[in-house]
Amino acid sequence: MSMTICWWFIALLALLRGISAQTAGTIHLFASNGCTGSHMSCGNIPANGCCTTGGDVFASAFLVSFQQQAFVDIHAQTECQGVSRQANSLACFQPSFAFSAAHWSTSSSAAARRDAAETNSTEFKDCRRPDSITLIDDDGTEVKIAVPEGENTDYEHAFVKGDYTKLMKLAKINRNLRFSR
Repeated sequence: MSMTICWWFIALLALLRGISAQTAGTIHLFASNGCTGSHMSCGNIPANGCCTTGGDVFASAFLVSFQQQAFVDIHAQTECQGVSRQANSLACFQPSFAFSAAHWSTSSSAAARRDAAETNSTEFKDCRRPDSITLIDDDGTEVKIAVPEGENTDYEHAFVKGDYTKLMKLAKINRNLRFSR
């Protein structure tokens, strides 16, 4: 009987580990300091997935993940390359440099570097462009815009330039909103 319980326990642990490994996160990219206001997002990014832009730069980032121990890495170059810094999830991360990409993981930078050295690769297999934009006007009204696949560059450039009127036109949204930026 105890051997059966032991096998069930091992099977349950394996199942739970598999479920937690499949948890995805959302990375929010802000043109402003302090992770406030309008932002671009890459949703459903798997662990070690990369949220990259076409080269536009951001000032702060925020990772939302259900992993107990999750880290966000900010990269100076696209495709999660170049200089990077790391912070814990569920906290605004504002590095001392402008960045173009971010990825998240369930291990610290030291462990990630060790893993990369073992596989002899620092490439991220799942690099994605932002799939949504959340505009927040002066009154706090939120407008969520889905970024159509293949049109990322126009949306990203308009967002970083603060051209929210152009974003609203691109998304075919006809609402009266006021942005002081």
